[in-house]
Amino acid sequence: MTDKRWQRLPDFVSTEAEGSHVLFSVQSGNYIALNASANTIWEALADPVSEESLIETLTARYAVDRETAAAAVSRTLRSLADLHLIQPSI
Repeated sequence: MTDKRWQRLPDFVSTEAEGSHVLFSVQSGNYIALNASANTIWEALADPVSEESLIETLTARYAVDRETAAAAVSRTLRSLADLHLIQPSI
C-alpha cells in the first residue's frame, strides 16, 4: 500500500440518475456511474486523502475485510484517474 494521497480534479459534473451517482469529466468528456462503495470513495476525495484512509472508511462502513476494501479502493482510484476525475495530491 502507498502513502500517496488523492484528490478530485475541479472540472466535473455530478448527478443522481436511476439510483446511481454519475460523474462527468468536463476535461475528457468521459463519465462513470458509481455504485455505493465507489460513491463513498468519491465523497471522501473532497479533500486529499490516502489510500489507507479510504480502505479504513470502506471497512468501517460496509463491514468488509481489508483485502476486499483494498481491491475496491485500488480499482476505483484507477478508474477515476483514467477518466481524469482525480489526481495525486501535490
